[in-house]
Amino acid sequence: MLATLLFPKSTSISRRFLCSTMLATAAIAVGCNLAAPAVRADGAPVPVPVVTVTATIVGPDGKPVTGTPVFLMKPTDLLGAVSETKTDALGHISFEAPRSLLVVPSAPLGIGGATFSGKDSKVTLRLASVGTISGRVTDAAVKPVAGVSVGPESLTLAGPDGMNYLPLPDALTEKLRTISRADGSFAIAGLPSGSGSVTVALQDARFVGARATFPLQNPVGGTTSAKAPDPLVALPGALLTGRVINAVTGKPAENIRVMAQGVGIQDGFSQARTATDGTYRLIGLPEGRFNVGYYNDSFIFGP
Repeated sequence: MLATLLFPKSTSISRRFLCSTMLATAAIAVGCNLAAPAVRADGAPVPVPVVTVTATIVGPDGKPVTGTPVFLMKPTDLLGAVSETKTDALGHISFEAPRSLLVVPSAPLGIGGATFSGKDSKVTLRLASVGTISGRVTDAAVKPVAGVSVGPESLTLAGPDGMNYLPLPDALTEKLRTISRADGSFAIAGLPSGSGSVTVALQDARFVGARATFPLQNPVGGTTSAKAPDPLVALPGALLTGRVINAVTGKPAENIRVMAQGVGIQDGFSQARTATDGTYRLIGLPEGRFNVGYYNDSFIFGP
């Protein structure tokens, strides 16, 4: 079902939905209802295979990294719903696959991660030395813009099954986030060196969420220093707010991932999770038409 919402409005559906709205002002409210969980023909929940995996986290020298924080995420969750734990005295951590791991060690090691499907019950994740990326924030006239919040959104790193896309959880993004200086420059430390890339974005409600992808280059003297080829341009942004209701219970739906994606050639993307009252705020969107949809493990996304 496709509903065009030009004014604050609630759209009720029975199974799936995709809402489309026009952003022409600073804020517009959209309300949508959730569909029922996916079940088998007999009404039982669809079973998910579970495999227990033990990973050993080591540094570049092959020695175990002990007592370091680890985020565990479901590979399909782009907002990074996570559980947190730490490696033990042998650098081990056990988890149920499929899962994505993000390891957050102290310097001189950088963040590391990979997605494990569960085909191997014992795996090793080798961390790289720490790296730094730097860039610049300007306005449309290429004048520097100070005081803008900039942070990493995701990493793409080599894993046992190829390159892995790893969204960063809120707690890690907040830790790495920085503010542009008077000359518009910024630097983000704590990232890994080596092959792969990191995507950073303007994370400021005042501006469109402009993004840039930085290569994670081979370390020189133990660090990576990669500069964005072009500045991040800070343009005035719009705010989209709304509320998600469970169509079965009629109650607000908490912790649902809501996304807005530009329609056609329209650029722009934002995502957020609903609060306890079902409300959400999607920041950093340009003016234009957007599809708005939801997703979590129990509900279905899309028309």
